[in-house]
This record gives sequence, structure tokens and C-alpha cells, in this order.
Amino acid sequence: MSATINELYLLCGISKQAYFQALQREKLWQQKEASYLGLMYEIREMHLGMGLRKMYHQFKLCVCVVYARCIINLNPKALDEMLSLP
Repeated sequence: MSATINELYLLCGISKQAYFQALQREKLWQQKEASYLGLMYEIREMHLGMGLRKMYHQFKLCVCVVYARCIINLNPKALDEMLSLP
């Protein structure tokens, strides 16, 4: 018994495009996860006594700042100055 790839997609009820999009999403998720884990380990090394809840909030703030830099396209120094204002 031999089946073509297209027949397998049809049997599973997905399109070829959906399959490759799912692969792409999984790859992106793994890259983000590795990046986030690396950042969490760095935070943990610098602040050994920091609790998980505080670390989570620090991490969320850090991720928001990174996204703000990407979205707003500000000079990193200008954004850091804005965040350090009282």
C-alpha cells in the first residue's frame, strides 16, 4: 500500500499549508521558550533570593520593554531614560 503525501494530508483532514504553518508556529514557540528560559536563568543567577512571583513580574516588564523598543522604534537610550523617570 502506498499513499501520496497529499492523500495523507487529506486523511488527517488538514491542508499542506496548515501543516507547514503549524511547524513554523512550533519552531517559533521553541525559540521563544529557549530565549525566555535563558533570561530567567540570568535573573536567577543575579538575584538568588528572588521569589518566583517577583521574578515573573520582572520578566514581564523586561519582555514589555523589548516589545516597546521593537514597536515604537525608539532609541534604546531614550526609552531607558523614560523608564527611569520618577
